[in-house]
Amino acid sequence: MNDIYVLTSGMTKEQMFRLRLINGFNFAPIIADAVVDLGKGFFQNENSGICNGQILYLAISDEEGPGKSILDSKHVEVILTLDAPEDMDVYEKFGLSAYRQHVLLRITQEARDQNAILTIKYLVKLLKSSYSTVKRDIKCFRERGLYVL
Repeated sequence: MNDIYVLTSGMTKEQMFRLRLINGFNFAPIIADAVVDLGKGFFQNENSGICNGQILYLAISDEEGPGKSILDSKHVEVILTLDAPEDMDVYEKFGLSAYRQHVLLRITQEARDQNAILTIKYLVKLLKSSYSTVKRDIKCFRERGLYVL
């Protein structure tokens, strides 16, 4: 099914799912509403506070000191925003490197605000970038007096 109408109308995932049930499977609207409500209970963690563009991620607690292996370190769950509306503005004005650095700054700050630390290996995974690229970005920040780790 084509979801282009979702982009222009600002439809929520629940509304899109409801329309698919009605139009694609010929469900009666009342049945579609019941299925959507039932699905929310199964697939949505109401207590997580996660919004679109965010993920729940397991990061190292900031209580841990250096020298400990990742497996031996205490971990905490954090909510990280990997996709925010202003990200595309940064990309369009300044390019891919600035976009990646913008996201890197945001997620490392979000982790710190939630008493956690993102390692370079975590950042590589989250940003879908190479180890050397993330190291270069961190070096660039340090040269400007910003410390992200």
